[in-house]
Amino acid sequence: MLIYFFDLKIIRKLHNSCCQENVAFFIFIRGKIILEKSKPTGVLLDNATDRMKGFIPKTTDNQKINALMLAQKNCFAKGLTTVTDAGLDKEDILLIDSLQKAGQLQMKVYAMLSPTKENLDYFFLKGPLHEDRLTVSSVKLYADGALVSRGALLLKPYADDPGNTGLQMEPTSYYDSLCRLAFESGFQVNTHPLAIRPTDWCWMFMEPSSKVKTTYAGASNMPK
Repeated sequence: MLIYFFDLKIIRKLHNSCCQENVAFFIFIRGKIILEKSKPTGVLLDNATDRMKGFIPKTTDNQKINALMLAQKNCFAKGLTTVTDAGLDKEDILLIDSLQKAGQLQMKVYAMLSPTKENLDYFFLKGPLHEDRLTVSSVKLYADGALVSRGALLLKPYADDPGNTGLQMEPTSYYDSLCRLAFESGFQVNTHPLAIRPTDWCWMFMEPSSKVKTTYAGASNMPK
């Protein structure tokens, strides 16, 4: 589930005059901007947050390194020596790898790739990465939203939100292509559907992958 709160001035740039009076939400592709009397509240659900990422200041390498060092200190203090991060980008994985090789980061990390074109183009062509303290051999697949935001994909509409059965985060063809490409590149696909409905089609996509032969020629081949 992705529920973000943003400055209303920024959201109004996206909202403009697209909505009518008393509309409860403005729908993006597989996401929503929650409104009150046709005005944005500052709450964005699921894929609607993608439109806002350009407004978020980019985290510097020094900030990331300081955060990793502090996280490691806190984990070691509790006896935790290995962590799994579901959905990392190429630049963050390479930073972790460099810190580990420099002896600064001792924490073991199992990193799942966030399924962006840049990440898949880089790692699918190279194959899984297995270092002493770093493993990159899987992709995080985002199936649906969450129950609390009425985004989990249900078989029937929500009792308190008639007509809404939740949000499938990507087209069905996208999941099929991603699973096939991941298998051929030696990567595992990981997901955790929030409801019963996506659980069924997750098995449908993942199970036949062992019988399908494809050639990876770039993430742009995956339908959107």
